[in-house]
Amino acid sequence: MAGRGNGFASEHHEVEPDILVVSKSAGAGFPVSAVVTSDAIADEAAAKVGSTWPVTNPILFPPRRLSATIDIVREEGLVEKAANDGLYFLERLQALKAKYPILIDVRGLGLMIGAEIGNVPGHSGQELCALIVALCEARGVHLTYTYFEPVIRFLPALTISRQEIDLAVSVLDESIALALEGNVTLESLMPINRYSRTFVERLRVKKTIKRLASRLYQTSPKYWMKKLKEVSGN
Repeated sequence: MAGRGNGFASEHHEVEPDILVVSKSAGAGFPVSAVVTSDAIADEAAAKVGSTWPVTNPILFPPRRLSATIDIVREEGLVEKAANDGLYFLERLQALKAKYPILIDVRGLGLMIGAEIGNVPGHSGQELCALIVALCEARGVHLTYTYFEPVIRFLPALTISRQEIDLAVSVLDESIALALEGNVTLESLMPINRYSRTFVERLRVKKTIKRLASRLYQTSPKYWMKKLKEVSGN
C-alpha cells in the first residue's frame, strides 16, 4: 500500500496554520531554520523582527541552502519515499509488537515513529527504554527516547534504505530480547572513560527530573485537534 506524502504534519489533520516553524535540519546538514506565514503576518513582523544570522553572506546565504534542499527533496521524491518507507517501518515494528508484549504501542507519521515500552515486574518502562537504547547503540544503531514517556524515537534520514530499516529492526529485536533476559545492566553499558561516564550520568539525572515535571503534559496533538473541532462546531 502506497502512502500519501505530506511535507507537514498539519496536512494530515486538514489544518491550515497561520505560522509554521521549520527546524534547523531543513538545511540538510547546514543549520537553516525558517518561519513560514501569511503575507499579512509577514509584513507586520518584518518591521519588528531582526536576525543575528549573516543572511548577506554569499557563501552561507541560508535561503539559497534551503532552496537547494527543497529542490532535491522534490526531484528525488523524498516526501513520497518517507511516506512509503514509514509504512514499511511501521509494519516491521508492528510485527515486533506482536512478538513482545513489552511494546505496548507503535505510532507515527512518515519516518517519525515512536515505540512505547511498558513496565515489567521489577523494572519500569523508562528503565527498560534506556537499556534497550543502550543495547542498540552498542550494536551500531543509534536511537533516542523521549523525556515525557518511555518511547523509543525513530528519526532516520529521508534517504534511508529498506535494508537499513531491516537492520535497525533486527538490532532492536535482539536488544529487546537481551533486555528482557535481565542479564545486562545499563551500568555495564556506560562509557568506561570516567569523563564521558560522568557526563552521561548527569544527563540521566537531568532526564529523570524532566520526566517528573513532564507529567503535567499528558495530552497529544490528536487530543487538541478533537478539542478544536468541538469548539468550532466542525
